[in-house]
Amino acid sequence: MKPELILRADAPREEWLQVRKQGIGGSDCGTVLGLNPHKSAYSLAAERIGMIKPADLSNNIKVWMGIHQEPVVAARFEYETGKKVHRRGTLRDPDHPYMLANIDRWVPGENAGLEIKTADFRMRDEWGAADDPNDLKVPDAYYCQCMHYMAVTGADYWYIAALIGGNDFRLKRIPRNEDDIAYIRTKEKEFWDLIQEKKLPPLDASSSTADTLAKLHNRSNGETFEMPPEALKAIQNYQAWKQKEKEVKAGQQEAKNILMAILGDNEVGTVQDGEGKLHKVTWKNQIRESLSLAKLKKADPATYEAIKALGLITTTTTRVMRI
Repeated sequence: MKPELILRADAPREEWLQVRKQGIGGSDCGTVLGLNPHKSAYSLAAERIGMIKPADLSNNIKVWMGIHQEPVVAARFEYETGKKVHRRGTLRDPDHPYMLANIDRWVPGENAGLEIKTADFRMRDEWGAADDPNDLKVPDAYYCQCMHYMAVTGADYWYIAALIGGNDFRLKRIPRNEDDIAYIRTKEKEFWDLIQEKKLPPLDASSSTADTLAKLHNRSNGETFEMPPEALKAIQNYQAWKQKEKEVKAGQQEAKNILMAILGDNEVGTVQDGEGKLHKVTWKNQIRESLSLAKLKKADPATYEAIKALGLITTTTTRVMRI
């Protein structure tokens, strides 16, 4: 069956933000599968259930640049391929109505779409070799996004065009993979079933989940309670990892001390390994000025209050865990 158009491409962004809450979009796919380095499935679920508000990224410079560079990358795709593209809006899979696809562009005359990305030059290695047209390597989350779109639209393949560092254009054609699509459908259904039941997925080790837990429980009630038995296992695991961390830090410090002794008064040292790779170590002088607010408040309360009145001193409350 053909996908259902549920929101036009020229709809206001506010409407799109509301529609995306009704299901799982392509950019959510990698998150659901645990492949998004910036957001966990736990955090996404908390947002979809309504337990926390999604972060406002409207003023994020990377997001802003990505939105405004999208037409430029689309134009470059047309220039490179001779193909034309157009916007299509937000689509919904009629057989799996929780699967949504707000695709960047559709390629008329082909059963294919185009995903557009912008990336920092430091991420270029995640896009494979620049001079090899057969290298289809893309970041895992973006591969899943393309598969998700093919699942919703029924497309045979998906183009992905990326502008890296502002001047490195990469173009890939990702073929449809039925096994991967079946896996994605299964995992997204499992995730959406949890959302419908207002349940959260299992905890993971990501900082994203830690941030979400801090938002959900941002104020202590001052009470003490008897924890369940699994708390003891978590405490013991933490202590074991803490001991390993100490051992790692000790090993790092020993290696650092050796290098400090070798460098002596030199600022930069280089050494080449057996494969010809050059390794560099620097030991530079750095000057940093700091202001102790506690000392200022004690020595000159009036100046401290004047600075605070200007809004230059802010006070935040966070919960700190000690084990």
